[in-house]
Amino acid sequence: MTMMVMTFVAEINSITLTKPFYIMTKKHLEFLASLINAANNGVAPAHLATLAAAYCAKDNPRFDSSRFFNACGLMSDGTPKPERMYGLENHSL
Repeated sequence: MTMMVMTFVAEINSITLTKPFYIMTKKHLEFLASLINAANNGVAPAHLATLAAAYCAKDNPRFDSSRFFNACGLMSDGTPKPERMYGLENHSL
């Protein structure tokens, strides 16, 4: 499934600007709704991010999964970041 690409053309001071933009289809919206539903039913955020990344990568060969996972607060491979542990051994008194 591929997003529909439309082209926006604007003319400013006799300079024509053309910029493509993407339209979300019903299938994209259904996928987003299914992610939200899964989140409401307790699916782990890392799993939801992995599903979303796979879905986006299928449509866009330039999709950067590592960047997406980092934006989701995960490691670049999609695993949760380890929690930082602070104790007396880590602090000087």
